[in-house]
Order: sequence, then C-alpha cells, then structure tokens
Amino acid sequence: MSLIALMPAVSFGLLTDLRGFRAEIKANLREFGQDAKEEIEAAIGGGNGSMNALRVEIKADNRKLASRMDSLDGRVDKLGADLNDRMDSLAAELSDRIEQIYQLLLPAKPEP
Repeated sequence: MSLIALMPAVSFGLLTDLRGFRAEIKANLREFGQDAKEEIEAAIGGGNGSMNALRVEIKADNRKLASRMDSLDGRVDKLGADLNDRMDSLAAELSDRIEQIYQLLLPAKPEP
C-alpha cells in the first residue's frame, strides 16, 4: 500500500482519536464538577448563602472549562486542516517527482 493511499486514513484516524479524547475529557470534567459540587454541599451541610456563592463559583468554573474545551476544539480542527493541507502538498510533490522520473525513463526519441 502506498504512502499516499495511507495519508487520508491516518489523518482521519488521528482526528477521530483527538475528537474521542476531547469527548472523554469533557465527560470526565462534567463528572468531576458534579462530584466536587456534591462533596462541597455535603461538607458545608447548610448555609444557603455560602452554598449559593459556591454554586455561582462552580458555574463560573464550568463556563471557563467549557470555553477552554471550545478552544481545544478549534485547535484540533486547525491541526487537522493543517495536516490535510500538508498531506495534499506532499502528495502533489510526490506526484510531480514520479512524473519527472517517468519522463527520464522514457526512451529517447530520435529527432527527425
């Protein structure tokens, strides 16, 4: 199997893996946030004013985490696009070189 044929599969595989990791991280962060919230509520055991402040703080932290994940999404997409562009460039360069070699290997035609 040629390198050119493998490039799209490798690129797609990497993007799929990165998206899978991203989804896993988001799920872990949600679970961590929920666990932290429950632990805080249990530890305080009341105090509505304090609890409300903590809820606001947790919501703000969750928004920050979501923003960071969105930023990561953008970076992953850019890396994928850059990888695809580079692979296209390399494939074109390889094709040109193969054509040059082919032209060199053609038997010389005598001039009339």
